[in-house]
Amino acid sequence: MRKNLGIISTVLFLMALVSWLPIYVEVRSFSEQSIFYATVGVGTGLLSSPSGYKFIGLMGNCLVLLFLVVLPYFI
Repeated sequence: MRKNLGIISTVLFLMALVSWLPIYVEVRSFSEQSIFYATVGVGTGLLSSPSGYKFIGLMGNCLVLLFLVVLPYFI
């Protein structure tokens, strides 16, 4: 079960990335959806067993959260 959480975290990262792309064409409604996916992805990544999927999911979701939540307040 814990191994599947790493795969779910990676899939949520890809979903967050895909829902984040329309922001660049001035569609702001996808931002909250992308933040939700990335937050759930970090949570599932933290609970999964150590694997490559865990690393990809955690790093990717953290980067999405960094670009969507943290950096807009400093720019």
